[in-house]
Amino acid sequence: MSVVNANRPGSSDTLQAGEVSGGVSIDDTILELLPVGVFVCDAEGVIQRFNQKAAEIWGRAPDVGHKSERFCGAYRAWRADGTQLTLEDMPVAEVLRTGAVVRNLEVQIEQPNGTRLWVLIHVEPIRSKTGQVLGAINTFQDITSRKVTEQRLQESEELLRKVIDNTPECVKIVSQDGTLLQMNPAGLRMIGAESAEQALGAHVSALIAPEHLDHWLEKHAQVCQGNGCSWEFDIIGLRGTRRHMETTAVRLSMPNGETAQLAVTRDITERKKYETALRERERHFRELLEALPTAVYTTDAAGRVTFYNEAAAEFWGFRPEVGKTEWCGSWRLYWPDGTPLAHEDCPMAIAVKENRVIRGMEAVAERPDGTRIPFIPYPTPLHDSSGRLIGAVNMLIDISPHKAAAARQKLLIDELNHRVKNTLATVQSLAIQCFRGTLASDPGQRFMGRLLALSKAHDVLTQENWESASLQEVVMTAAKALGDTGLGQLTIEGPDLRVSPRMALSLSMTIHELSTNATKYGALSSPAGKVTIVWQVEQDGEGRRHLFWRWTEQGGPPVRPPARKGFGTRLLEWGVAHELKADASLAYGLEGVTYTLRAPL
Repeated sequence: MSVVNANRPGSSDTLQAGEVSGGVSIDDTILELLPVGVFVCDAEGVIQRFNQKAAEIWGRAPDVGHKSERFCGAYRAWRADGTQLTLEDMPVAEVLRTGAVVRNLEVQIEQPNGTRLWVLIHVEPIRSKTGQVLGAINTFQDITSRKVTEQRLQESEELLRKVIDNTPECVKIVSQDGTLLQMNPAGLRMIGAESAEQALGAHVSALIAPEHLDHWLEKHAQVCQGNGCSWEFDIIGLRGTRRHMETTAVRLSMPNGETAQLAVTRDITERKKYETALRERERHFRELLEALPTAVYTTDAAGRVTFYNEAAAEFWGFRPEVGKTEWCGSWRLYWPDGTPLAHEDCPMAIAVKENRVIRGMEAVAERPDGTRIPFIPYPTPLHDSSGRLIGAVNMLIDISPHKAAAARQKLLIDELNHRVKNTLATVQSLAIQCFRGTLASDPGQRFMGRLLALSKAHDVLTQENWESASLQEVVMTAAKALGDTGLGQLTIEGPDLRVSPRMALSLSMTIHELSTNATKYGALSSPAGKVTIVWQVEQDGEGRRHLFWRWTEQGGPPVRPPARKGFGTRLLEWGVAHELKADASLAYGLEGVTYTLRAPL
């Protein structure tokens, strides 16, 4: 076979066909049909033939037969390790020197425009019949795409390895028979291994807590059959430390065709301790709520009942369904006046919907048997650590005993008031009989006036259920006996205080006596006269509060002390002071009478 120059078809060469591939003829047509680059060189390495694919890969067409075109048509070339190849280091040069075949050699070449390509080279010597090396034939193909893919795959594998090595959770591969094949550093730390050699190759039974081993092996078999799952178990590390683990595993097909388990396992020991403590606190909280004699229940943010204690069930008269019943477990609700109250408008619903505490409301709950219970609710919204509304808690205070007691108290007070009025009426009748014919006299008028003042004071206290009375109302009620003219001459100053029934009666009698004397002899006997009643609260050095009360007359006729002290004077100076444990002083000044009272509150 003659080798023809690719750029000079028909030219002769010294290489004979019988000396190439056992006499098989190679022509240009066959070379051009090949999907790889091919070039042929003589014994000195000078390129004698090449196909178009070789020129495409090189990025140039070398000058065939020229002494400068030796060993390769590429502009530059590098080994796989990045070192540049000289002409003498080219694979073709090595084949011509040694006669040995070079197969599957990866080389990076550079085209004249700077583009670099990876090529896979295969070089064989061309020998004469006697075995002499006459030249070489080099076939090469562009594997750049493959190399880029391999590099990207390698980079991805490296990234994945770094992620696995640096993840804080255990990543491991366990063979179907339970042998630990791979484990990342986090996993090695979890089991207390100082190196991979301490753990890899061992059976997992050496690490799983004995009481959890059967369950672990059962789950492992399920995973290897293709059923991915998660479960919890305890391990006992190489140093004897017990930890609680949670794992998620899937089936993994190994390169050798075997099946294994790929698992991500996390140490949840601290979380389990926290969950246990949380459950214990919840249990304690529930026991505490159950022990309360007061009805207590909770709802979620949507108003669904999530918990109620035994006292709440007794209060409602039945057991509502947790998770479905909304706002309240009562059968029906009413306002205190008997008007129906919808559950979605009840105090608990308002607290949740408006996210605010509700206080000071009353309602009535009706049981399925028709029993009605008045109660006071105390709904309070609940929030998580971020402040988000998560529900509410409500306490229902049964006020039936208080209502009954209040009704009994009102009945008793009404009866007392009735009897007091009857008694005063009886006293009045007796007085009329005793003073018959002399009722218009001064003693009769004084007695009847005092009796009337006492009656009016009783009326004020009756309105307040004899608990306390407004000092201002007590003074005004007692002063009304003066009439419009007398009231016009009266000035009243002082804060509105609540005083005891004892003090209210004493001050009413005091004002009556002072106003009667002032009308007859003092400031109110003259149109120019004025009376001032003032009071204030004082505090002593020990923090005790006292009422300082003063009556002052001005502008009336000159006054002087009475020749003798009658009932009124003794009442003002001694009676009131004794009744209220107070200091009382009655003075007859040039401008008028002054009366002061200092009594503990």
